[in-house]
Amino acid sequence: MTMICVPNSQALSPGSDLWILPDPSHSDWSRLVDWYCNFQIWRLCHKEPAVFSPEILETLSEMDWHPPIPHLEPDSPILLIPGHQLAVRCAVILFDSHDPIKWVQAARKMVDQLGIENVRLFLPPSVPEELLLEEWGEPKINTQNQKGISYVKEQILSARPIMQ
Repeated sequence: MTMICVPNSQALSPGSDLWILPDPSHSDWSRLVDWYCNFQIWRLCHKEPAVFSPEILETLSEMDWHPPIPHLEPDSPILLIPGHQLAVRCAVILFDSHDPIKWVQAARKMVDQLGIENVRLFLPPSVPEELLLEEWGEPKINTQNQKGISYVKEQILSARPIMQ
């Protein structure tokens, strides 16, 4: 079974359980999805992690307890559950948009790890269609349930400045 290219006019329509999107600073599709999700992606990208105050850390240290401090790499993928705002169960934002091969490999790894077979990829401008088809390999698809991999090419929605 081959991958299906979805026309831009149907990119946000139902039909996939997982959307994989590129970095919003490199993708009009990601910014549009962010708009529909009330800027959840933007807020997550700019969120400062909560830290314990020195007083609390001192008290905990006296009790001989050291709380785990969460640490995320700056380019860690973001999992988004849009709820009723979009026609998809979940979306993942990948931040390897500058390297086309790395982005495709990260997308493939994410699909395999999540175990979701019905996926739509929103290609960043740096990933040509031919590279996606070459690097992805044979999709692991259950053809009886009509599930599969679809992709949408990047489009330019307007000449507006990039939100950062």
